Amino acid sequence: MAFASVRSAEKREIVRRAAHEVGVELEVLVFDVTDASACDEALADLELYGLVNNSGHFNAGAVPRLAGRSSR
Repeated sequence: MAFASVRSAEKREIVRRAAHEVGVELEVLVFDVTDASACDEALADLELYGLVNNSGHFNAGAVPRLAGRSSR
């Protein structure tokens, strides 16, 4: 099973419909990734194999050219 997270119930339905249309089994969780306690609560009962967080800051360029904190 794959999981996704969104910040609102409205977006949850959009993601659910899109996944269904392409035949993807997806459980959509609603929480704000900047709220550590909400993340802990949402993920508490899941056995994760991996996690991809794409809700961050965008930096363009080759990794060796990104300085300090911007490359973390």
